[in-house]
Amino acid sequence: MFDQFEKTRRLTLISPTAQYDYINEAILGGGYLRFRKNWDDLHTFQEQFLQWFKDLDARDEDSPHWYNPWEDFSTSKKSVSLELVPRYQERNAPLGERISFIAGYLAVMACMIVLLLGLAFFFFIRYDVR
Repeated sequence: MFDQFEKTRRLTLISPTAQYDYINEAILGGGYLRFRKNWDDLHTFQEQFLQWFKDLDARDEDSPHWYNPWEDFSTSKKSVSLELVPRYQERNAPLGERISFIAGYLAVMACMIVLLLGLAFFFFIRYDVR
């Protein structure tokens, strides 16, 4: 899913409007960069939450201590205070990560500018006004 989206984005690098949009969404911390960062962070949090739950279950003497997410009778049935439950909190992408994300877009944009300026200069030199 991500690979297909990233390939499509690379294909649209031809468009200066798309380059501008991608650079702006990375600078502002939104769009695909934000989605991908949250996706990765949520998977990390998922492992941490599972470990927290297993540790909580291990402290319960009445629990069968048999972790099976598809069965109802496998873990602790005691209630837990909401204050004790870890919560996911979204973090913004650091500036360095944002800059590395837009580096490819800036490089393509610079190459296109140099190429178009070079072509314009070449045809200007060859142009005969007579």
